[in-house]
Amino acid sequence: MINGAPTGNYSVNYRICNINNPFQCSSSTVTFVVNPPALTAINDNYTSTPINGCNGGTTASVLINDLICTTAIGSTPVIVSLINPVPIVGATINNSGIINIPANTPVGTYTFNYKFCQQSNTSNCSNNGSISISVTNSSLIANNDDFTSTNINSPTGGVTPNILANDTFNGSTINSSSISVALVTSNPNINNLTLNTSTGQITIPPGVTNGIYNITYSLTQNSCNTNIITAIVTININDNITTPPISPGIRADNVVTYLDTQSDNKIFISGYFYKYNNTNVTRIIRLNTDLTLDTTTNIPQSATSLNYSFDFKVIKNNNGNFDKVLLSLRNAPTFNGISVSRGIVRLMQNGSIDNTFNPYSGPNRGASGSNSEIRALYIYPDNALNGNAGKILIGGMFAYYNNTARGKIARLMPDGSIDPTFDPNISTAIDKGLNSTPESITVDIDGKILVGGNFNQFNDEWSYFVIRLNNNGTRDYSFNHNQQGIDIDGGVVVDKVALQPDGKIILGGYFSKYNGVTRHNLLRLMPNGLLDTTFGNTLGFFPYFISNVDSNKFIDRDKIRSLLFEQDPADATKYLLYVSGGFTKLNNVDVQKVVRFKYGLNDTSSGIYKDSQFNMGNTSSTGGPNDIVWCMKKQGSKILLGGAFTQYTGPTGISSALRVTRIQPSSTSIEAKNSSLVYENEPEINIFTDDEFIIYPNPATDALNIQFENDKIEKYYYEIINSIGQKVLSNFNIKDTSIDVTSLTIGLYFLKIISSEKVFQKSLLIK
Repeated sequence: MINGAPTGNYSVNYRICNINNPFQCSSSTVTFVVNPPALTAINDNYTSTPINGCNGGTTASVLINDLICTTAIGSTPVIVSLINPVPIVGATINNSGIINIPANTPVGTYTFNYKFCQQSNTSNCSNNGSISISVTNSSLIANNDDFTSTNINSPTGGVTPNILANDTFNGSTINSSSISVALVTSNPNINNLTLNTSTGQITIPPGVTNGIYNITYSLTQNSCNTNIITAIVTININDNITTPPISPGIRADNVVTYLDTQSDNKIFISGYFYKYNNTNVTRIIRLNTDLTLDTTTNIPQSATSLNYSFDFKVIKNNNGNFDKVLLSLRNAPTFNGISVSRGIVRLMQNGSIDNTFNPYSGPNRGASGSNSEIRALYIYPDNALNGNAGKILIGGMFAYYNNTARGKIARLMPDGSIDPTFDPNISTAIDKGLNSTPESITVDIDGKILVGGNFNQFNDEWSYFVIRLNNNGTRDYSFNHNQQGIDIDGGVVVDKVALQPDGKIILGGYFSKYNGVTRHNLLRLMPNGLLDTTFGNTLGFFPYFISNVDSNKFIDRDKIRSLLFEQDPADATKYLLYVSGGFTKLNNVDVQKVVRFKYGLNDTSSGIYKDSQFNMGNTSSTGGPNDIVWCMKKQGSKILLGGAFTQYTGPTGISSALRVTRIQPSSTSIEAKNSSLVYENEPEINIFTDDEFIIYPNPATDALNIQFENDKIEKYYYEIINSIGQKVLSNFNIKDTSIDVTSLTIGLYFLKIISSEKVFQKSLLIK
């Protein structure tokens, strides 16, 4: 049989003859079958020579060790094919057994199944063989980072170190021209994270709740979107505020009207007070993070002048003035020995006067030239439109600023000089502009200026208590034009203006109607100034007016004093609005002095609905401060409060809180867990209940009551000792009889109770 005979059935006729007698023969036929050669596919493993998935490539031939019969295929022509499913889309094989891997193939190990057939007999095929290959990419390495050893300040936010510092591409530092960096997710979720791809730093926004967060980021080769790898950055967010231990002290002796924080969480406060922790102070002071008086400040601690701020702001701009403090002063002939003419002053971070501010003033450097009170301030942020970054809007009773006519509102350059591009006066007449005082100024998402206050005219045209101006100071007639606006009842004021990210406007103050529709002290406007009827109803905050019959005037004790708006840390689709004041009811239901609303920007349900997850006492209507809350400021998940209050009723009872305090969630249920929050006061002094007896009121003014938990005590002996150990009062007393303390001066004392049962001692505060 010859090699390579075609397959098939064959018949061969043959004859046999006697070699000695050639004529003696016999014929016959032989029938046989020629079968195709056996084809054998032998498995291959080429994972040791990987293919670059970004560029693609080819494998060695799968036929190298395959056989025809027992002989290597060699150059024998065969037809080779891949068997479905093919693990890489677009992969092909040629008749030489070479597989082509397309570019942008993901990294991995792949196994192909194949067979080959005899070209001359396509029905003669091998068994199924397999080939394993490895696809890799250029060396892209992302290493996890643990930055928890350094806290990021929750109230101000911050940036991480370079997350790319220990990542490499082909052994070299990550370069943005070859590698793209992106944030993937965070756990727990943080809204509005941003990444600077040049520096590799992640920016954490302000107000994120304290905790450990894992942020996942990705690296992707620009020329190969399948070369991607992820890593995790672990950060520690903390408000860097230590809740102070219970310590002696009485905070402000009168109302705190404004407060703001610096990046180190130190706190500036202003108000009507003359003492803090029983120390004589000016009416503008700085506190340490534990709410004790900061004695390192350069603001003099002796109250030698009537320094009082109508408004002040800690500057957040990164223009060289970061953490400086801008003050508008009331009835202050001097500030720290410098004439200020009821003006505006900028302080350095430590409280000393910044002499680079408003150089126009000549010898009175550091102070403005306004000829009357400045009551409202607004500082443009770094991303302000129209080139206004760092500029300052001021509003007040002034007609001039630095001898330039301005009708109660002006814009200043960052150095305090007047901005000539903003002029609210149609002419230079000083009776133009607003006809009464602005109380609140802000700038909307289009760069236009919203002003609320006591005025009802602008340049001799009616504009009731709220107006919007163009960037150049002229009136924006697209805002509530030809409408009444806030009603003109006596005592009306728009005290606060806040903006939502969608351009809607929240007004708080002391009013009862808008464009003829009843709204009590809080309302929301559409961006065009028309009333948003989906927010609020006819009740609102009560009492909205209290008539004083003797003077026939209105008092505004119950107006809204402060608004605080932020995105919900637990839900990116929701927003939180904090409202504070002296009000007693919302929608005719008793409420605390701070109320929080929670809603989505697109919510259309009518009515103002209180967020039941925020409370300051054991019920939604009682507890919290016992008097007006004038101002609020978030510090992480904590809230600073200033006002006229002297006590705070929290979940554990009544505690001293003299005009400024800080409240925080009283349990581990923080905002990020979306659970009901009950806020507790940071204690001033350990003066309240224990298992033995309760003293009240504390602070006390004229009479002190003692309630014993032990019914056996009917008579007791008491001693009151001052802070330097002197006994100032002592006597026997009968149960349920008050102790007269009118002879005691303001300060801290210790009350010792001696009975037949036991000796007890508590701290006592006299105000």
